[in-house]
Amino acid sequence: MKKLVSTMFYDSLTAIIFAAIAGTIGMVVDGILIGYCLGEGSMAAFGIASPVFLVLYALGGVLSSGMQAKCAEMIGTGDMKKSNDFFSLSITLSTLLSVVLMAIFMFFSVPISQFLGASGKTAYLLNDTKMYILGLSFGIPVIIVSQCMQNSMQLDGDKTRIFIATLVTTISDIIADLINVYVIHGGMFGMAVATTISYYLGFVVYMLHFRKDNIIFHYSLKKTNWRLSQELISTGLPTAIGRFSTTLRIFILNNLLLAISGAAAVTALSTQTNINNFFSSVSVGISMTVLMISGIFYGEENHSEMKALLATSIKACVTIVSALGIIIFATAPFLAKMYIQEDSESFLICVSSIRYLAISMPLHAMCNVFINYLQGSKNLKLSHITCLFNELVMVVICAIVFGNLFGAVGVWLAFPLGKLLTLVSVVVMACIHQRKMVKGLDDMLFLPKDFDKESIYGNTLSIDISENFAYPIETLYAFCKKTGMNSTQIENIQYIFETIISHLSSSGTKAGTVASVRLIKKKDAFVIRYRDNIRKAAAPTEWKEFSKLSDITKTFQHNNVMGTNSLYIELK
Repeated sequence: MKKLVSTMFYDSLTAIIFAAIAGTIGMVVDGILIGYCLGEGSMAAFGIASPVFLVLYALGGVLSSGMQAKCAEMIGTGDMKKSNDFFSLSITLSTLLSVVLMAIFMFFSVPISQFLGASGKTAYLLNDTKMYILGLSFGIPVIIVSQCMQNSMQLDGDKTRIFIATLVTTISDIIADLINVYVIHGGMFGMAVATTISYYLGFVVYMLHFRKDNIIFHYSLKKTNWRLSQELISTGLPTAIGRFSTTLRIFILNNLLLAISGAAAVTALSTQTNINNFFSSVSVGISMTVLMISGIFYGEENHSEMKALLATSIKACVTIVSALGIIIFATAPFLAKMYIQEDSESFLICVSSIRYLAISMPLHAMCNVFINYLQGSKNLKLSHITCLFNELVMVVICAIVFGNLFGAVGVWLAFPLGKLLTLVSVVVMACIHQRKMVKGLDDMLFLPKDFDKESIYGNTLSIDISENFAYPIETLYAFCKKTGMNSTQIENIQYIFETIISHLSSSGTKAGTVASVRLIKKKDAFVIRYRDNIRKAAAPTEWKEFSKLSDITKTFQHNNVMGTNSLYIELK
């Protein structure tokens, strides 16, 4: 079972990391070229305008992460129609939202720029800030809609297309930015338009996915179920809270640094934020993978796989993100040089800020894992609280306290301290939830008492199948008799098991092939859930036994989700 969870996790992780990179690549490329080619003044204006990106991803994230969590949950419960309903609704709502936001940012670019900080002592940055926001506004529709498309493609297993789209967006943005700087001389407006063009080119690549026939999700405006809107939005709210909290945190820290250290520290924070937007794609990938898979396992009411998922994701944070943090810490001077001249007043401050960011990265990744795990398992209130603590409350409190004591260094120190305090708060919440001291990972699952109720009362049989493709027939027979099946039902169950195992052993399997079968007695039905890690297995509709299987089953669904084959079978 752990091997299956690991397969799903790491197979999806790469695609989601690239999706996260695709979402921030325009901001990262612009940050590097603006700092290197247009100077510190433009970089400061870019830092002031950067919360616009975060706002767009916050609002789009409500719909995209809500869709991802609900679609995964519906796949887990076997309701593919409702999963498609959530997909169509998210695309429709994100399109409407993007049109409204585009109009707002176009017509109110000046007051938005002033509100973000281009006023008073920094009023000289107003024009650059305004022009960047204006140029970016043309790309809002694809920035928001692409998020929903990426998440559906991850569930569909089309990770190669996400990689290609990211590559197209990155290369086209670099080329367009260089043309703007050295040929057109379009300033900050030109940089934003170049980014907009690159996002549209990546969007074209995404659209090609939906021309395929063998995909789970198909958009239909006529079938958009508006009644699901509240459920979709409430499920996606933790993502928005996180991104709005990040935006507010940047706004507060910008003003705090201006007061205690001046514009040089603001430039350093802008650089740190830009670097973080790129490298945090790894932790975002881990946490979004957790959101998607936890939704599936929650829908299946699979306690053991929920635990295996949490263990796998924490291990990934400790190993992968920690290694990345060490690399960033060691290369901080080089990274700072990509944005700021070495003889600049901001350079040493920037190096310090990057190193404190590197220290905080594994802690931040683990916080995000719990935020998205809680979101996927429907603990929305706890997810909201953890998100606010992680992205805003703890960091800002520490920054105000230590910033006034130690200046800019105290603000940088607030990042690892704030994340550590957030993890402590998660443990405290687990103790409150369990009404006892936390002793292990089982106590950190935050699952309801009646979760996996069938297992608690002995109404679930779980069987792991390894390379020998055998299963304990006696155990299956004893379970069937215990749960009150008649002889016909037992024969049908055995026939289904033997058919599945037969095709598992003949599907080009190799060492490392594993499968898991769960037989669940529900109130009004017997359900079989099967999953294996064979990537190229024949669809059940191609089996010669399929006609008999369809005769003895009420529901027979097959999906290739996140690198695994999955069957949901309900007996008549």
